This record gives sequence, C-alpha cells and structure tokens, in this order.
Amino acid sequence: MNDILRDEQNEMIESDNEIAKRVEEESQRLVSLVMNEKKAREETEEALLEMLKSMINAMKTQLDNERQERQKTQQYLINLLDDMCNKLEKSNEII
Repeated sequence: MNDILRDEQNEMIESDNEIAKRVEEESQRLVSLVMNEKKAREETEEALLEMLKSMINAMKTQLDNERQERQKTQQYLINLLDDMCNKLEKSNEII
C-alpha cells in the first residue's frame, strides 16, 4: 500500500514538474514574442520618423527654392518698373 501511495506521489510530482516546465517554456515563448513585437514596432517608428524628417527637409528645400525664385522675379519686376520710370522721366524732360 505504501508503495502504491509513493508511486502516486512520485507521479504527481513528475506531473507537477512537467506542468511547471511547460508553463516556463510558454512564458519564455511569450516574452520572446513580446520582445520581437516591441523591436519591430520601434524599428517601424524609427523608419517613420526618418521618413518624416526627409519629407520635412525636402519641403524646406522646396520652399527655400520657391522663395528665392520669387525674390528674383520681384527684383526683375522692380528693375523693369525702375527702367520705365526713368524712361518716362526722360521723355517728360524732352517734352
């Protein structure tokens, strides 16, 4: 009778150990999955941030180029108006 009880106790201990081992393995697997997901999310966030920085820099460059072009055009128009005023003044002097 004692042998049967001891055998059952040993089987329960082995069963408990097996369950504990499976719980530990599953916990490790879940931790690994979470860490991989976290890493993937961080990499995605970093890539998005770099893309946004690139887009912002491109927009700034485009705005600077357009501003410079506008300033050139404005200066050209001012010079034309200045020339016209000078010609008008000369023509008024002639008359």
